[in-house]
Amino acid sequence: MQPKRVLIVDDEAHVTMMLADSLEKLGENYAIETAHSGNEALTKVQQATYAVLITDYKMPGMNGLVLAETVHRLSPETRIILMTAHGSDTLRDIVGQMELDGYLDKPFSVAQVRDLVKSAVGDSTTARSILIMEDEDVLRRLYSRALNGVGYTVHGARTLAEARDLLAQHHFDAFLCDIHMGQERGTDLVREQRESLAQSGTRVVMISADARYRAICREMGVSEYLEKPISLTALVQVLNNLTGRK
Repeated sequence: MQPKRVLIVDDEAHVTMMLADSLEKLGENYAIETAHSGNEALTKVQQATYAVLITDYKMPGMNGLVLAETVHRLSPETRIILMTAHGSDTLRDIVGQMELDGYLDKPFSVAQVRDLVKSAVGDSTTARSILIMEDEDVLRRLYSRALNGVGYTVHGARTLAEARDLLAQHHFDAFLCDIHMGQERGTDLVREQRESLAQSGTRVVMISADARYRAICREMGVSEYLEKPISLTALVQVLNNLTGRK
């Protein structure tokens, strides 16, 4: 099997060196290369096919978004991950509209990069799928970004009906379920879906700002209960433990 080529693009040499050293630990199934400008990266893309392109956003000359757009035209099969120290909601929206395959805010851990690369190329040993049911858009996006950033595949639902449909259509390794959903309750959906969730091995994490639900969730036998406000680090760690990702 040919190794999967990964191209890292950043004008700061110490960043490309750090990332290359980290990704080389993925083993012989990956071939890691670097470039220090958008133009150098395009030259390489025109000469070889890359499974993944990891590019910085802010670089002299051609920025990462222009590079990503150009590479997408030249090599549609290449998965693209954007990294930046200048993140904003506007930039994230643009990344979403471009349908890039990953987004990293600097500083980030090398483990995040490795997981994103594996997820982008469909490495089934690390890919895990999470359903988030949360009616507050800001929180749902916040949880999604945190979990996407460490390599999870995330689906979002704003209502019980949306979550019910997604559960019927996909397998999820974990279901992150808010309790207070307008006039409805997430606990009702979990009780309704209890048998199918158990059969599929989906681990359920209930979340609420009301600590009184902790005992109720324990009686329901859910895997974990998290009280709002939720630490994103704690959220990632809980899901890593439940889904077997280390």
